[in-house]
Amino acid sequence: MLFIQRFSGRNRIITVRRFVVFDAGNTKLSLYNPQYDYDLLQSGVDLSGKFNEAYITAKNKPVSYGNNVVLNIGVDDLNGEYERLKKLDIGQMSELVYINIAAPYWCFWLTDPDGNCIEVTGRYSENE
Repeated sequence: MLFIQRFSGRNRIITVRRFVVFDAGNTKLSLYNPQYDYDLLQSGVDLSGKFNEAYITAKNKPVSYGNNVVLNIGVDDLNGEYERLKKLDIGQMSELVYINIAAPYWCFWLTDPDGNCIEVTGRYSENE
C-alpha cells in the first residue's frame, strides 16, 4: 500500500482490511483484498445479510493471484444492464451478487474475451 500511496502522491481516504481507496482528484483508485472475504467466509461467523448465495458461491474458494485488476463500471439500471448483456452473450457472466460489508452493494461480473473481469454495479431493484 505504501508504494501506491507514494506513487499516487495522495493519501488513503478509506482504509479497512477489505479494501482501500486512494483519492486521485476526479478519479478514485480502489484496491480490494479478496483474501479478506475468503477468510470471513471460512470463519464460521454468522454472515446473515452480508452476502447472497451467488456471492458466497463465487468467492468461497482459495484466492489466486494474477490478472487481479478489475474495471468497475457504474450504470443507472443494474437489472436492465444485466439482462441486456446476458442477451448479447459476449462473455461469461456471474449471477447478480449482493455484498453488505461497508454498505449494501449489488453487482455482477463479466469476463471479456481476454479473460479480464469487469464489475458492473448500479441501482438494483429486487422487484424487477
